[in-house]
Amino acid sequence: MAQFSIKSIWERYRRKKSLAGIISDFVFLALVVSLLIPATRTVVMTEITKLALFSPRTTSDIIYIKPEDVNWSFSTTDGNVHQLAFPSQKPVLVNFWATWCPPCLAELPALQKLYDEYKDKVDFYFISDEEPGKISAFMAEKGYTIPFYVLNSRVEGRLYSRSIPATFLIAPNGRLIMSKTGAAKWNSSKVKRTINSLIK
Repeated sequence: MAQFSIKSIWERYRRKKSLAGIISDFVFLALVVSLLIPATRTVVMTEITKLALFSPRTTSDIIYIKPEDVNWSFSTTDGNVHQLAFPSQKPVLVNFWATWCPPCLAELPALQKLYDEYKDKVDFYFISDEEPGKISAFMAEKGYTIPFYVLNSRVEGRLYSRSIPATFLIAPNGRLIMSKTGAAKWNSSKVKRTINSLIK
C-alpha cells in the first residue's frame, strides 16, 4: 500500500524537478499567496505592472480640447479651485489616478521623474476623487512632490475616462497630443522629445 505522507510526496516531487524548477515553483506559489492577501496584493500587482511599462504613443488624430471638454473643476487640499483652459502658456499633462489603483502606483515613479525634469516648462495636474487627507498622507509617505488635486465635479468631454490611470498630454493650443488609459512609461525619451517639441 502506497504511503502518502508529506515526506513521501516531497521526495517524489524533488526527484522529478530540477533545482531551478523547484525554485520557480516556490516563487510562483509565493506570488499566488501574496495576491490572495489584501495587505500585499496592491504591492505585488504594482511591481508586476512596472515590469510591463511602455512609452505611450502620440495620437494620430487631430483633436482639439474644447471649452465643454474642461467644464469641470478641481482644487488643492486647501480649497483653491482650478480649471483647465486653452490656449495655455505651457503644455499640460493631466493624470487621473487613485491610491488604491496598482497601475496608477506603478507609473507614478516615472511621472515623478518627468515632473522633476519639466515642472517649470509643463503644467502638471494629478487629479483624484479621494479624500484630500488620504492623498496627502500617501504622497508624504512615498516622498512624491508632484502636484495633486481633488476632483470637485464629474469629468465630461474628451478627458473623460471610464478607467484609471488616464493621462493626457495637451499642447498649449489645446491639441491633444497623447491620450493613454493604463500605466505607461512617462519619462521615456519619446515622451521627452514630444514635450520638447511643444515647449516655446
